[in-house]
Amino acid sequence: YLLVLISAVGILINIIAMHILSTTKSMKNTFNFLLIALYSFDTTFLGSHFFLSLSLRYQRLPSSVFAVLTRVVKLIYSAAFNASILMTVGLSHERYIAMKYPLVHHQLMDSKRSRQLRFIKYLLPIIFLSCV
Repeated sequence: YLLVLISAVGILINIIAMHILSTTKSMKNTFNFLLIALYSFDTTFLGSHFFLSLSLRYQRLPSSVFAVLTRVVKLIYSAAFNASILMTVGLSHERYIAMKYPLVHHQLMDSKRSRQLRFIKYLLPIIFLSCV
């Protein structure tokens, strides 16, 4: 029950952090959007872990439905785990660029379109590679 409790607390904290970062106007930048993506991947990972832990304890569905559902959740679990790791690498790379080239980074952060393109540039490969 300890892992289920830790998963539930982690999901709650991630949802609160995503809400704070997405609603505060002064917090809207590429790094925080990447953090929101990381929180969503972690929440998906914790949610699937929560489901798997509880479903193994309280198996009430017919075996064929349970087997298919468990297999799908395990795939989501694995993809979210990989995406979380790759997103952490992407965040590290974004911070490295910001520290090594601060003027270029600041110029890139000025336009909204540039921020959206950078966000997509980081997020699409992570989603694609985590599912492979």
